[in-house]
Amino acid sequence: MSLTIVKDSAFFLAASLVTAGSAFAILPYLSRTLDIHAFGEFALALSILQIGITISEFAFGLTSAHRMSACTLEEGIDLFKVITLSRAITTAAATALAAAAAMIIMDSPGITLTCSIALAVVASALLPNWYLISTGEAKLYVLLTLTAKAPAVIAIFVFVDSTSSLSLALGCLYGPSAILGIVAHWRLWNRVGSNTSPNRMLAAIGEIKDNAVVFASVFAVSVYSNMSLPLLAVFADLKSVALYSFADKIVAATRMLLGPIFQASLPAVGCAREAGSRSAIWRAFTIMSGVALICSGILLANAEPLLVWIYGEAARKAKLVLLIMVPIPIFLAISHAFVSLGLLGEGKKRQWSTLIAMGTVVHLLVFFLLVRTPLLPEAAMAIALVSCEALLAIAGIWIFMKPKPTTRH
Repeated sequence: MSLTIVKDSAFFLAASLVTAGSAFAILPYLSRTLDIHAFGEFALALSILQIGITISEFAFGLTSAHRMSACTLEEGIDLFKVITLSRAITTAAATALAAAAAMIIMDSPGITLTCSIALAVVASALLPNWYLISTGEAKLYVLLTLTAKAPAVIAIFVFVDSTSSLSLALGCLYGPSAILGIVAHWRLWNRVGSNTSPNRMLAAIGEIKDNAVVFASVFAVSVYSNMSLPLLAVFADLKSVALYSFADKIVAATRMLLGPIFQASLPAVGCAREAGSRSAIWRAFTIMSGVALICSGILLANAEPLLVWIYGEAARKAKLVLLIMVPIPIFLAISHAFVSLGLLGEGKKRQWSTLIAMGTVVHLLVFFLLVRTPLLPEAAMAIALVSCEALLAIAGIWIFMKPKPTTRH
């Protein structure tokens, strides 16, 4: 089982490296091409977009892995159809909410940019990544990711310059995903059959209801991961948004290195009995903690050179923000293993949701307390994020290590 986790982690890591590599190709180019305020506006649009994508996905990628592993072929096909219909419903809602958020938070985004953000949510939803992860199709997942990201990078370099609109940049970024997603879904539906009965539509609505608790937690994660920039836009300015984004994107790259290990461990934890499940969690934690320590060490030793090398001289002032974020990869390794894998693997969705919600509240409270102090707004937001991740890590260790009550006969 540990060999399977390592092998699948390698494939998921390859997909994450493709995603991170495309971001590290695009964002440095844009940070040098656009002025700092325009880059801040682009980062703000991406944050709103990510929240919309979270609503669209509705946490099905987390909950479907365990269910798919226990399905027969016919049950798996039926589950695919039901969840796909559920995703269609949640994507429609996410598209409308993302467009509304852009109009409220951004400074006169205009119809074109608002529509671009909404269409980007749809483009992301078209990629059947949740299905490939749930069924262990790691190689195909890597191929799909590479095919979507490579044309996006090329399009950004060819079509976007200092005079280009943000709508064009978003179109270049998500256009290939839309085309590839349509083709992928067309092939999948041809394989499994496209008949959709009223009963299946009712089942799709039922899936949304059943997933609501887990989604609430994932949405809370998305809020404290992606609402940072909208909050900074409201309480500070686009320059603070850009500086925080410079540091946050580097830390996000380390998060992408941990994600594949977590994704590859989900089926192993879900299928195993209690003793085997805890053993799989420990193996995943061992791998993730090693990666996290290396990442944190690199960030601590090379914060300023990394920022300048990746984003240019404009990012030098983000050094303090990045140094504050140095412990985050370590906290993430702990919380991924003991909170997400531990509680979800044991079916404790409500406890997991409660912990994530508590972390979100701490994140927002700390920011609101610090933003009125002499601290730079971007530094206040970084401290708030570290506080949240530390709370989740400590709570995860306590819950996992706590001895279970013995039942008396």
